[in-house]
Amino acid sequence: MKQILSAKQKKFIKSANKKINIAHGAVRSGKTICTLIKFCADVIACPDNDIYMIGNSFASITDNGVKTIRDFICPGYCCWKPGKGILTLGNKEITVIGANDNASVRRIQGNTHSLAYVDEATTIPENFIKMLILRLSRPHSKAIFSTNPDTPHHHIKKLIDDPVDTYSEHFELDDNPTLAPE
Repeated sequence: MKQILSAKQKKFIKSANKKINIAHGAVRSGKTICTLIKFCADVIACPDNDIYMIGNSFASITDNGVKTIRDFICPGYCCWKPGKGILTLGNKEITVIGANDNASVRRIQGNTHSLAYVDEATTIPENFIKMLILRLSRPHSKAIFSTNPDTPHHHIKKLIDDPVDTYSEHFELDDNPTLAPE
């Protein structure tokens, strides 16, 4: 029987407990599935509904995040309402939004957030990421980011290098047990 999760994926799920938690590395290295499993566990434990899923576009977060949760991680335990941009997981409502330009920050401005999942974080504008982190202001607030590499000077790289507020894990292709050996 093929192993479902790698040791690295299990480590991320167990250890991603800081304010900012980032899975970064190679394309197809298994980041998305382990970050979404961790996100779902955190959604269930979250004491409120101030929960967001964010992608570069509404379509991308729907395809990469919502459908994976709905069809694979929690089938039968969630309800997707695309017209409202709401994913219900158990008794929790998750607001799903796209953030592809600087004006997208208005979607989260003025709100306090408890939990956020950010898919492909290096494609999200820096002002949005900064505002999101500021809005994660409750003692239990946290964000989970999944991303591929960008330049060493990218704003997400600065978060990865922050050992105080950030837990990060680098993923390689070998960390994805579902890939067939070449």
